[in-house]
Amino acid sequence: MLYTQKILANETFVITPLELQTKLSSQPNSLLIYDVRSVEQYNTEHIPQAISFPFMSTYEKKNNGYYVKDKKHIESLLREHGITNDKMIVLYDDGSLFHASRLYWVLALYGVKNIKIINGGLTLWKQQYSTSKIKTDISNSEYIPILNSSIYANQIIAKIASHNQDIYSLLDSRSYEEYIGETSVTDKRGHIPNALFINLKDFFVELPNGVNWLKNIEYLKDNLSHIPRTKKIITYCNKGTASGLSFLILKYAGYNVAHYDGSWIDWSLSDLPVEK
Repeated sequence: MLYTQKILANETFVITPLELQTKLSSQPNSLLIYDVRSVEQYNTEHIPQAISFPFMSTYEKKNNGYYVKDKKHIESLLREHGITNDKMIVLYDDGSLFHASRLYWVLALYGVKNIKIINGGLTLWKQQYSTSKIKTDISNSEYIPILNSSIYANQIIAKIASHNQDIYSLLDSRSYEEYIGETSVTDKRGHIPNALFINLKDFFVELPNGVNWLKNIEYLKDNLSHIPRTKKIITYCNKGTASGLSFLILKYAGYNVAHYDGSWIDWSLSDLPVEK
């Protein structure tokens, strides 16, 4: 029982359904809850008081690559969704945490504070509490984005990281089959030279009800032991969802970490080397 309690303990960037329900009951005006799934999924059912904010709306597609939108467009999005640093921001997806983590990174990149992700997502929430179909209206805010460039990496930085292993370490958050070149979403197979592999499945425990639950950071240290703490870590995946989660896990485990915007698809679109 002690092991179970520890492994299921809450982490800095996650909030449990129970904790959220408690806040909704006692301090409903202190929260902004965002459903990062599609509008269609939101309309089917969502957590009461949640606002639809599809994570895909933060992407800009250029030359088949996916990148975060520029400051002007993000500012408009954040204001339309009522973003403010005066309230706790709570994000959720279906429970994978990938899509919620992507939006978390975008918000953090543009200076939003006090962000949480629901551990277990909507899947776990539905097993404990009711959902709603009522659309939540939100007033525009006057939020002014402030870029946090320390958590952003582009292709130039990724190339530097690949060649300068004394200062940087690249971290591949895709599947192992993609990492070793057995499969790929692009014409290129393999990984960015000198990148390490991280298996995100190791970061979750499956609960008896089928929900994937993010483990306590203390139980993840063995899975992080191959990642050097003395270097700047650059995470990447295919287009920036899975690596958003690895970014968060490393950030709250005390690493100096940034996310490679564009990720493997961006790297593959250029005439750059790969390893298998």
